[in-house]
Amino acid sequence: MKDKRKTKIFLGGFINSTNAQNLNCLALAKYLDKSKYEIYTMAFENGDFEVAPIEGVHIIKAKLPYRIFKYWTWLKGVILCDILYLPKGELVRYLYFWQKLFGKKSFFTVEGVYIKNNDFYNTIIDKYKSENKIKNIFTKYDKIYSITSFMIEPNNKLFNIKSESKVLYLGTEFTKFNTPNKIVKKLTNIAIIGGDLKRKGIADFIEISTYFPNINFHIIGGGVNHFDANSLAQKYNNINYHGSIPHDKLSEVLKNVQLMFFPSRCEGFPKVTLECASAGVPCIVYGDYGASEWITTGKDGFVVNTLDEAKTIIEDLVANPDKVKELSKNAVELGRSFDWKNIIKDWETEIDKLANS
Repeated sequence: MKDKRKTKIFLGGFINSTNAQNLNCLALAKYLDKSKYEIYTMAFENGDFEVAPIEGVHIIKAKLPYRIFKYWTWLKGVILCDILYLPKGELVRYLYFWQKLFGKKSFFTVEGVYIKNNDFYNTIIDKYKSENKIKNIFTKYDKIYSITSFMIEPNNKLFNIKSESKVLYLGTEFTKFNTPNKIVKKLTNIAIIGGDLKRKGIADFIEISTYFPNINFHIIGGGVNHFDANSLAQKYNNINYHGSIPHDKLSEVLKNVQLMFFPSRCEGFPKVTLECASAGVPCIVYGDYGASEWITTGKDGFVVNTLDEAKTIIEDLVANPDKVKELSKNAVELGRSFDWKNIIKDWETEIDKLANS
């Protein structure tokens, strides 16, 4: 008996470009079941990094100049595939026209908490110019999924985004970050990791370093803006600025880190908290975007509201090394629970529902 035809899925991201949606598409390309699906995705001719061939995945090259060839690049994905995953919000009306013409189905993931005048709100307003236009954009997909439960209500209230009740969490590549048999004795190193560190609270991170002169603080990433990276080490003896570090090198740095302080006030679902957890590094985060949905305070990390709360927690961990060890062990289990090998099953279930609807 002839095998049933595989569902062809277009992952609308550029898998050799460093961007949250692009990296998510790269992970999906790796972990979606190739016995069920035939995968198509995109890559820039000159991307940020090389991607090894993935069996069962076809890559559509985006030729230069991209501003001209992008229309054909995206259209290929629409023509070739049955299901379109379009997380980037690019060429929405153009793709909607062709999607409807060819009878293809699409889905989208909402990856931010939209609150009046927060960074996510301001960015999308800058792009589409008005709330009414944004509301219209979110009607162009057959299914919309949120990546946390917390964001469903505020996003529906502000932009009338009708997310499915099922949440599609993002995963992490657990083994990529995990350090087996990591030895944690006491709290000596705290890190912050991010690509836009001013927005992610670098000022609070620097301030808290002044309270703990005997702890080493590590800044990993870019976008420090008015904080001059070269002067940080001179002004603050316990701050080490590493700059941007590739994902495959990050685990090496995290081997010697016992805690991450991530004082961002505006996030969706920061996967860096799971990457750190996988490495046995629990996180202190602010509660503005619903991190209590995945972090259990006092068990595998901490969700706080103020800098003073974070300071009190660090003081307690310095005084009680056994708590640091237990947190590290539990953080690893948190990271493991979000391994793409587990999370991908939820994505496949929803894709199958859409394909059969």
